[in-house]
Amino acid sequence: MNKEISRLRPFTDDSQLTLCVCSSDDNPPAELYTWFIEGGVSPVGSGHSYSPLQSGSYYCEARNEDGAQRSAPVSVLNGDSTVISVEVSDGPGQAEKPGLQDKLAGASGAEWSVKYNQQEICALKGSTVFMNGSYTHPDGLTVTEKFWVHNSELTDLRKDSDYSGRVEYFTDKQKNHFSLKLSNVEKKDEHQYCFRIITNQDSQKWLGKPGVPLKVTELRVETPGAVTEGGAAVLTCVTTCSLTDPTFIWYKNGRPLTTKTTTNNQLHLQPVSSEHAGSYSCAVNGYQHLPSPDHNLTVRYPPKNVSVSISSSGEIVEDSSVTLTCSSDANPPVEVYTWFIEGGVSPVRSGHSYSPVQSGSYYCEARNEHGAQRSAAFSVQGELIEDWFV
Repeated sequence: MNKEISRLRPFTDDSQLTLCVCSSDDNPPAELYTWFIEGGVSPVGSGHSYSPLQSGSYYCEARNEDGAQRSAPVSVLNGDSTVISVEVSDGPGQAEKPGLQDKLAGASGAEWSVKYNQQEICALKGSTVFMNGSYTHPDGLTVTEKFWVHNSELTDLRKDSDYSGRVEYFTDKQKNHFSLKLSNVEKKDEHQYCFRIITNQDSQKWLGKPGVPLKVTELRVETPGAVTEGGAAVLTCVTTCSLTDPTFIWYKNGRPLTTKTTTNNQLHLQPVSSEHAGSYSCAVNGYQHLPSPDHNLTVRYPPKNVSVSISSSGEIVEDSSVTLTCSSDANPPVEVYTWFIEGGVSPVRSGHSYSPVQSGSYYCEARNEHGAQRSAAFSVQGELIEDWFV
């Protein structure tokens, strides 16, 4: 089994400790690093790095769901001030797997480092995101390639067909700054993005892990199943990750609610009226071209605007008939229409329509589970039907 030990410059100028760092080449990445001292039975520590408390020969064990492997031992003497990198390599005959982290090799001057300006990014599907940061490398090296990768894949994003035409790099050679512009992000772009550095020495490469996690969300409106007129309704613009300082814009039936721009993701309607019923959507300010799908708000209310219409008008001749029809606006729809003659106590008929058999003033009552309302009266007098409002 091939093992490598790399000694780096002192961790701190005044430190009297040795820092051992364990790295491995495995897929999926190692879940657990455990440290041992030769001759001991039990582990002396766990984690990616370990600072020995006494002199001795130490080794690490890297483990993932597919198994475990131990590094070669390294000798540590008290009083040393050193960073030691212990690498667990593949055994003979094993297939090459994507590297978790490249070997750290020592040189005087700056350490290898990659610092990102973002810890994580939440982006709207279809939007453009930027990731940026800076890097340093040991003296005496010439950087020959710099590019972005995702997860543990080491392929330049510009060469990945999934990112074709969507990736741009920006760098500042003097200050070692770098940026990634990723356009029209999709759900499948949810990865951890890392900066990769190649130098003029084969053993001197760096993968800036952990990188910048990208989450991609769409907007979705949640409404109550139904709300009763006079009550309250809260509509929520839902995301699957936390956008950075968003300002939400609300739309009803495709038109912006100019007075309903909010810094949180909720739209409050109180008291609710039947006019609030309709199709709602939301968007983030600056990304109005990426709104949520429409979602319907249902408002339940008692009958209103109850009216009576006639099927014919003018002079009534013998044996002719006139039909009165009752209509209304209600949600849910009217369950019962009832007809009355003014001055009477009991209904004269029920149903959507009624044909009077005698002169008089008639009105209808419309009722659903939320209440009832009566229409104005229609007067049938002798040979003429007149609409008469009381």
